[in-house]
Amino acid sequence: MKNRFGNEALGDISNLDENSEVMKSDNRRRVYGLGNRLWHTDASFQDPPGRYSMLSAKVIPPVAADTEYADMRATYDALDADTAELHRLYLDADLRGKGTGRALVGAVLDWCRAQGVSRLILWSDTRFDLAHQLYTRTGFRRTGERSLPGDVNETREYGFEREV
Repeated sequence: MKNRFGNEALGDISNLDENSEVMKSDNRRRVYGLGNRLWHTDASFQDPPGRYSMLSAKVIPPVAADTEYADMRATYDALDADTAELHRLYLDADLRGKGTGRALVGAVLDWCRAQGVSRLILWSDTRFDLAHQLYTRTGFRRTGERSLPGDVNETREYGFEREV
């Protein structure tokens, strides 16, 4: 896909196509990018990590919202050496119910075993019933519920964990 910035070092998570037009609602990249509305990281996990985030808006919505920056190293450091967190798992609607989610969870569990990790945790939006069914079918148990502090959407999440 053509990069509309003309510089491959700049990532684009917007809802604009390569011609700077708003994508149609069924555009695959747009649908995938909707996960960014809940939470995302600006490549802090990559080596080298992203150093800057640039925000630009063509239309400002009438609803107030915050953009917050967090250092994910603190979250990682808070995990004990035997615990890993599956941070996000999104599936395209066309892939649901075909074993793809189970395969992805299996790949994460295999990685945990290879790394000597004995416990896997995750948090999932309370509205994602199909995801909760997947997690339960793959051996997770629900451990609690939380709300995200300062979240203007008042998002609630269920915690899940399982032994690896």
